[in-house]
Amino acid sequence: RVDHGTMLAATGASPRELLHERRVPASAPVGRRRLDVSADEVNEMNEAFDMFDPSGTGTIDYQEARVCFRALGFDVNRQRLAAMIGDHDRERTGHITRAAYVEIASQLYMERTPEVALESAFSLFDDQGTGKISRKDLRRVCRELGEALSDDELQAMIDEFDTDGDGLIDIEDFKSVLQEATIF
Repeated sequence: RVDHGTMLAATGASPRELLHERRVPASAPVGRRRLDVSADEVNEMNEAFDMFDPSGTGTIDYQEARVCFRALGFDVNRQRLAAMIGDHDRERTGHITRAAYVEIASQLYMERTPEVALESAFSLFDDQGTGKISRKDLRRVCRELGEALSDDELQAMIDEFDTDGDGLIDIEDFKSVLQEATIF
């Protein structure tokens, strides 16, 4: 799994900026349609690719690509992935280049529904998969981003958006926060 907090800290983006990032063209081979993805998404793609290409060959195999796509939050079935990779592996080496990987990942990002994007953003905070964001989760994300907020400030954030009074932010509360900020 890609450590989103580390990625956010490295890019200097806040979770809010991650969702509202200006979209930029991803690299695509000549003759193919360029897909628009955010700079953060491109960074995320490259980070996942680099985990499976530590020697810097510029290629990864089918299984590594499958794990990369899963790390990015895409659960692509084997047949579809084989077809997508096959379109880029014309010499049938069993490997794809970084450019081909970025193009495939960009296509997957562009197919992502707003609901899936919301769930992905929520998971940046809910890394334990509990379905709730606690003060501890907020503190971790703030620490990863270099933000120094007191427990009182973190609790005030929860109190403001916790609609059911359980002291936690669930996905519906999170969605309301983003809608109020006109991000989602």
